[in-house]
Amino acid sequence: MLASKRCNMDKKIRINIQVGESFYPLRVDLKEEPLFREAARLVNRRLIAYSTKFRGSHLPSEKVLAMVAIDLALLCQKYEYNANAEATEANLANIVADLQEFLGEESTQS
Repeated sequence: MLASKRCNMDKKIRINIQVGESFYPLRVDLKEEPLFREAARLVNRRLIAYSTKFRGSHLPSEKVLAMVAIDLALLCQKYEYNANAEATEANLANIVADLQEFLGEESTQS
């Protein structure tokens, strides 16, 4: 039974994702389908926001999409930076705890 569940989770399905006025047929893992759909919703929300913000400027849709891509890439960079900072902070806390423990042992042995 475990093998059949694994088979279903590895199953590729076809979906159509809409970004702006265009549709994109994709083959994705079944378990990742919600992620793709939410990503498309996020892109479309940002696309609408930028299109509204620059409505009178007559920017081509490619430039608006480029701004959305930069905005989302920046969001990913901030997330990675914060994740790395949290991991570094946790590592430093462990090192400090180890040093305090070591120094505590040193002072009791002297």
